[in-house]
Amino acid sequence: MHIKARLIEILKKENYTFTQLAEYLQMSEEDLTNALDQNSLELRSLELISKALKIPLYSFYRKQDDTNKNNKPYYINKLWKGNYEI
Repeated sequence: MHIKARLIEILKKENYTFTQLAEYLQMSEEDLTNALDQNSLELRSLELISKALKIPLYSFYRKQDDTNKNNKPYYINKLWKGNYEI
């Protein structure tokens, strides 16, 4: 699903509009739409959105059905083989 569509879905659940989100970010709706379409929205804007809507930042990019519980979390996977581990 496209990021804008996901945002609109979340905004509806929280009783907000896309217009209100654009105003919160001090952008026009057109500029926000273009930034989302071109994947050029600044990270700080995505952070503001995630904080305002109380959703994790990674949720903009993770597929909704991407919840395989059999996978280990990334933070416990070994990044190096051999004597060096992170």
